[in-house]
Amino acid sequence: MCFALPLRVKSTSQSKAVMEDGRQVNLAMVGQSKKGQWLLVQSNLAVDRLTQAEARAMRSAIKEATSNVVGDFHEVKL
Repeated sequence: MCFALPLRVKSTSQSKAVMEDGRQVNLAMVGQSKKGQWLLVQSNLAVDRLTQAEARAMRSAIKEATSNVVGDFHEVKL
C-alpha cells in the first residue's frame, strides 16, 4: 500500500524539489514548482498540486487517523 503526504516545497531545481522534511522529489508529473507550494508526494514523486486548505485538511485527517495507532512506525511530523 502506498501512502501520499501533503508536503511544502522548500527549494527547487529544474526537475526536482526538496520538501520540508528533506526528501527530494521528482516533479515530472506536476511540472515546475515554487518554494512554499504544497504538493502531494508519494514515494519521492510529486503526484499533484494542492492548495493550502487541501494540504491542511489532509494533514488534519492523517493526524486524526494515526493518533490512536500503536506500533513500531516511523513518526511523520505534520
